[in-house]
Amino acid sequence: MWTRAARRKGVAGFAASLALLLGCGARSSLDLGTDASVGGGGHSFGTAPGGAASGGRAGAGGVGAAGGRSGSAGAFGGGGLAGAAGGPAATRCEIDGESYDSGALNPKNGCERCEPKATATAWTTAAGGSCVHGISVGVQHACALRGGAALCWGWNFRGQLGDGSTVDHVTPVAVVNLPAPVSAISAGAWHTCAVAEGAVFCWGGGDAGQLGDGRLMTSAAPVAVRGLESGVTALSVGLDSTCAVMRGAAYCWGSNSAGELGDGTNVSSGTPRAVLSLDAEVTAISVQDQHGCALQRGVAYCWGKNATGELGNGTTVNSAVPVRVQGLGAASQITAGESASCAIVDGAAFCWGTNLNGQLTLPLGGFRAEPVPIMLSSGVTSVAIGQGEVCALQRGRAICWGNVTTGVQGPDVLIGSTDPSPAPFGPPGAPIVELSTRGENGCLVQNGQALAWGFNNYGQLGNGRGVASAQPVPVAFP
Repeated sequence: MWTRAARRKGVAGFAASLALLLGCGARSSLDLGTDASVGGGGHSFGTAPGGAASGGRAGAGGVGAAGGRSGSAGAFGGGGLAGAAGGPAATRCEIDGESYDSGALNPKNGCERCEPKATATAWTTAAGGSCVHGISVGVQHACALRGGAALCWGWNFRGQLGDGSTVDHVTPVAVVNLPAPVSAISAGAWHTCAVAEGAVFCWGGGDAGQLGDGRLMTSAAPVAVRGLESGVTALSVGLDSTCAVMRGAAYCWGSNSAGELGDGTNVSSGTPRAVLSLDAEVTAISVQDQHGCALQRGVAYCWGKNATGELGNGTTVNSAVPVRVQGLGAASQITAGESASCAIVDGAAFCWGTNLNGQLTLPLGGFRAEPVPIMLSSGVTSVAIGQGEVCALQRGRAICWGNVTTGVQGPDVLIGSTDPSPAPFGPPGAPIVELSTRGENGCLVQNGQALAWGFNNYGQLGNGRGVASAQPVPVAFP
């Protein structure tokens, strides 16, 4: 059993916090084509409300407003929809090429429902307001998307909440001056970035150029990243660097002391630099601590710090250019974490790097410089890496292992155990559709709601209280 007290404010506490807490969130890598946006898209229903003339027939896919379909084939009439009387009402939704039963939940967020209507154009949001999605946990703050807007909560020492102030907030506050809708957000150590209308905006600490606007300055409100004004499909925020994918090519900016920009140098940059060799068909990117990883045509590459084999190329030598992860098949997701990395291949999880706390599901200690299979061989859809703790989503349930929190002792002391064996975590019931961890905090999304756990000394649980929690508690959105 271990206990760990929450870090206190101040310069000394801040430095200690960075040394101990910097880790990775599952949503560090945001593939906007899949996980980072609410499902929607066109429904293949007829739209004209009129009835068909006698003998007419409905247009392709058309459904009568009152349930009827036209009779025998013939000339189109009355907008191509059947009259008021007749056949069965619509009972299914056809969305993005998939068919769903009436009342089925949107699998991308677990909140919106299929409600077949002749004039339907999108999922119908369930009672209780907009769905939460795009959850991202930073070191001592967190962010999410709701109703097309970005909201953040917790520690705000460098303006990383983006509300124009440096005041901590124990419940979510809106990020100011962002175009709508916001499609993705990623929280780091003391800066945050988002994608809005295909462009990247960043805010918070900018001393290493991680805000990407060419200045080495802090900003408590979003600033536009130079050169990434459109076409961005993936985004990830690290310690004091940031990476994104624009039109299939990877770019990074900020600190580069360990080669984490992947541009072949160790020179930091206040504007985006192209990651060498990853200039096309990059589908996912993740940067954390001082290394990054990406997928190109399903092949995994990593670069930067490699002290414990987190690049996965069989060595412990840093690399300022991407190196191929050895022994890994075509991957669908990749995550760079604190001194470790993980990927998913055919629904199975693989990890490499440090095993100090059982992150690789092996007996405690040591590291592996090449991928090893985790005790989850099927049904895995995402992996998130925190400070010694790793969690995965498997068939809608959260599974965690390593440095796992098990209880609370006092308002800001967590009790936990180190166990390399994966075990269920989180609330039962509806499927969990998103999961993000970093440091000793985490968030998940269930039924379109965000639930958080871990330390709460800066309000990073977002529930309006200052008491830590070992189990997920609802985030109090306005």
